Amino acid sequence: MKTIAIIGRPNVGKSSLFNRLAKSRIAITSHIAGTTRDTNATHITLHNDQSVRIVDTGGIEDRSDELFSKVADKAKQAAKSADLIIYLVDGKQLPTQEDRKLFFTLHKATPTLLVVNKIDNDSQKELGYNFAEFGTKEMYFISVSHNRGISILLRAIEAALFPAVEKVEQDMEEELLEALESNFSKGDFACELESQTYNANAQILESQSGFTKQAQPLESTFDKNANADSSDEAFSSSLRALAQDKAWQSTKSTQVDSSNAADSTAAKTMDCHADFQSARNDSINADSSNALSSRADSPVPHLSSQGDEIRDSSPKAESPQDPIQVGIIGRVNVGKSSLLNALVGYDRSVVSAQAGTTIDPVDEQITFESHTLRFVDTAGIRRKGKIESLEKFALDRTTKILEQADIAILVLDSSAPLVELDEKIFSLVQKHALGVIVVWNKWDIAHADFSSIRAEFLRRFRFLEYAPFLTLSALTGRHIKDLKHKILEVYNNYTSRIPTARLNATIEKALRTHPIPSDRGKLVKIYYATQYATKPPQIALISNRPKSLHFSYKRYLINCLRKEFGLSGTPILLAPRPKSQSNPESIEPRA
Repeated sequence: MKTIAIIGRPNVGKSSLFNRLAKSRIAITSHIAGTTRDTNATHITLHNDQSVRIVDTGGIEDRSDELFSKVADKAKQAAKSADLIIYLVDGKQLPTQEDRKLFFTLHKATPTLLVVNKIDNDSQKELGYNFAEFGTKEMYFISVSHNRGISILLRAIEAALFPAVEKVEQDMEEELLEALESNFSKGDFACELESQTYNANAQILESQSGFTKQAQPLESTFDKNANADSSDEAFSSSLRALAQDKAWQSTKSTQVDSSNAADSTAAKTMDCHADFQSARNDSINADSSNALSSRADSPVPHLSSQGDEIRDSSPKAESPQDPIQVGIIGRVNVGKSSLLNALVGYDRSVVSAQAGTTIDPVDEQITFESHTLRFVDTAGIRRKGKIESLEKFALDRTTKILEQADIAILVLDSSAPLVELDEKIFSLVQKHALGVIVVWNKWDIAHADFSSIRAEFLRRFRFLEYAPFLTLSALTGRHIKDLKHKILEVYNNYTSRIPTARLNATIEKALRTHPIPSDRGKLVKIYYATQYATKPPQIALISNRPKSLHFSYKRYLINCLRKEFGLSGTPILLAPRPKSQSNPESIEPRA
């Protein structure tokens, strides 16, 4: 798949353009320079139905600051791997020597489009023309905030990435025009273009009483062409009205025998359609080695998303299983970004000693033991009184990530004792009912031994005693592979379904061991239990008095289920229900 990198200096509107092209607010934007630090990527579909990958990058600026030098390095790496670069500049500022140097450097290695942003109206173009000194043939004036010039920019992207497709479409349009003009000059309208025009001819013939029966075979003759190339249909539809008008005049002026007319029309249409297909194929093969190829008695193939391969329009194969969504959360500066880099095997996220380095969520996928794992590194969480500027937006994104996650990796700093904020962060796991793995990072510089740290954790976090407990070092790679195995184990528990017979046997055993306390002297019964959903396991307890089941007794039942079935790392949700809701389909699972 083709890749487009958006490059430029800080605060020129790169993230805003990225969001505009993606038609979604993916990247965090603000008036503060240096908001974007890590690269963001998504896929978009162009007007020619080609899919491309766009990458938003941080601003490139010569600074001695360690953080922003790493941001600039990340942006340059994205530019090197791109097929096309959009170099974005601020049209309300004069060109700088740094802009010129960077543009020339990028343009030598990769095709680059010079895009001038913040041109809100035509009068502001005068200042934007100062960037003509860069020496590029074309400049594109846009205003992301006012959605000006975006469609023109998209057309330029299509022409730059898929020139063969653009050439093929132009030649096909020229051939269609020539064929149409030739037919009009001869008064012969049997050769209409593609299935929509053939159907128009059949409708014209049916309007004449003598042609109805003979027009039906003509329609069926070209039924196989109904799936013709979409570019031809788009062009022929624009000429349909004119063709119908000419064909109607020709039909009125020429009265022939109905049988001979239908036969001759079909023969001419077949010949003309064959000539058109032959000319079309010759033109395409001459213009591009990666052009379209036609096959007899089969749908016309289409260009793939890369533009250089041919794929059939046959039904697609079954999509692979959904990736396992893993969110990495914790306080600031506990090593979440370093852990992400260790898990994916390369420097995906910018890492620095400065607290609060990560602003935008950073996601990356890997394949491990035939499973796809999608990791999302989130911004560090602070106390409300210490949240600074952009971090309030980052916290909102973290919450949205957890809403979509399956498993949360809670990262703790083993070089320092636990704090109250850690407890508040862990409450997010309970709120979203996620699978959970507790990770003690920086174990190579731990402040105490394993038994002491674990005892302190279990004392303060009794509600997470079911969570797996791992020690690792993202810097040295210690126990990183063990963490991947643990993710698969927890996900298997998170999606598990308990057989109803074994589930009820366990509940009955728990009831015999410790009967349900009565409710003001009234007996409380559980008739049976059934699991009605997964992610996490959700179990309905059908009872005569569902509201009388105390939370402490539900916790006792959960402990009995864990003792019997394990289910490490996943919460278990019990939902007492009356007999009227005994049908599992009437119970709504967790959103």
